[in-house]
Amino acid sequence: MAKFFTLHFPAPTKSERQYARELAHKRKLRREKQARWRARHPVTAAWHTHLWNAKQKGHEVQWTFEEFSQWCWETGYHFLRSEGYAIDRIESSEGYCLSNVQLLTKAENDYKGGLESHYTSAYSSLKMKKGSHHESPQRQPAKPTRNRPLACIPTFWPHPALFGAGIRIF
Repeated sequence: MAKFFTLHFPAPTKSERQYARELAHKRKLRREKQARWRARHPVTAAWHTHLWNAKQKGHEVQWTFEEFSQWCWETGYHFLRSEGYAIDRIESSEGYCLSNVQLLTKAENDYKGGLESHYTSAYSSLKMKKGSHHESPQRQPAKPTRNRPLACIPTFWPHPALFGAGIRIF
């Protein structure tokens, strides 16, 4: 007959609990401060994220911040990145430079790279669980519901000046 042993750790003291709360509060404040900074400086935040991701993947970055900033304002990337867009290198063997980048959705970028999209694979696994294994998983467009009446309309709208004078969205 096996005996199960339980380890009893002493309960944290009042000062240890308070220290843990203070640390959690400081982490929360740091996250909030970083979020405010990223909201005030979207291009710089996108640049730092771009440099970090390129370094992690081992890709060479050949363009400057000024070129990146100009490209961001031309394409609207710093707004679109939260909507599922990514910077794609046209020629994969070269690094990131102004003449070698384009704006694609992450699904298009994964498809171009020969990888199954994370979004498509997540949906496929969900679809395969619901239906039979003979069904071909196809991504269905979002349907408007009572809680999401505008499900098919993207959440990002460009600045009205980009549409020209006199054009109304609604």
